Amino acid sequence: MLQGSRAWAPLGRAVGWILLASAALVRPAMAQDSSRAEALFNEGLKNMQAARYDQACPALAESYKLDPLPGVLFTVAECEAAWGRIATALGHYDEFLRVLTTLAPAQQKKHQERRQIALEKVAALARLAPQLTIVVPAGAPAGLAVKRNGTPIDTLSYGVATPVDPGTYVVTFEVPGQPAIERRVLLSKGQTVTVGGDVKWAGKDTPATVGSAALPDKADGGASTAAPDRTLAWVVGGIGVAGLAVGAVTGILTMSKKSTIDSECPDRQCTPDGRSAVDSAQTTGLISTIGFGVGIVGLAGGAILYLTAKPPAQSTPAKGASWTPVITGGNHGGMAGLQGTF
Repeated sequence: MLQGSRAWAPLGRAVGWILLASAALVRPAMAQDSSRAEALFNEGLKNMQAARYDQACPALAESYKLDPLPGVLFTVAECEAAWGRIATALGHYDEFLRVLTTLAPAQQKKHQERRQIALEKVAALARLAPQLTIVVPAGAPAGLAVKRNGTPIDTLSYGVATPVDPGTYVVTFEVPGQPAIERRVLLSKGQTVTVGGDVKWAGKDTPATVGSAALPDKADGGASTAAPDRTLAWVVGGIGVAGLAVGAVTGILTMSKKSTIDSECPDRQCTPDGRSAVDSAQTTGLISTIGFGVGIVGLAGGAILYLTAKPPAQSTPAKGASWTPVITGGNHGGMAGLQGTF
């Protein structure tokens, strides 16, 4: 006779080994990051003392990224300030002061001298940082995108004086279907510049219509299929439904084994038929769990794709992919999957 508890022992051992392996992997990874961070800090400090700031500052920043110690962040700010990257240094000093407020009083006391230096540097650099203001004239076409040195600017930043590092900046105004408009400015310490006020677009009286290119041509009778993203949404959602079906059916199969287990495993002592039923229940139970997981993820993903897709002018039912759950089961295990047609 076999004890029923032994039927579940392999699962317990597997979970235990997974947890132990995960813990064993995390500790060396953390130690490796700490060692790498220390090496980068020493390298950065050496280059900083030699005034090789273009090598020092990136190394120090990477060291802080691997091991975020307050002292390292302060050194990053000092390096950026010495390099002349005023606005970047200001941001790091401010972040250092913010981090200090999260430390225990005893830890804050250790950084008291650095805190005082940071406060003085912030006050001094704030007067030296160039200010760049990007404005967008009223009546700008729809779909306008503004970039600064290739980086998109949030609309909330329009008209706001922003501290930047000294140097050359290229502000680009891009409208779909029109040539990009550029404004190049050179900012030095303490300088304030505003760009964008003189920008004009062709056809200003007729703002561009977002998504107008997606409208169907009436010559084809207005018929169109679902947009590609929505087609994908239907497919992903179909997989989700199939996953739930697999989970439900295999869950029922699992529950159907309960009576056999109860009758063939009295007092947790299993006959061969009882052990077979336990094994089968474990298999179908695992498939059921996976099926429900796939179903939930599929439905959620399908819903997100559907809601974020650009709606077509006229929709017809999406055709193409279809999915059918395939499930087999028996006393010695089970199998579940999806059968697709395209």
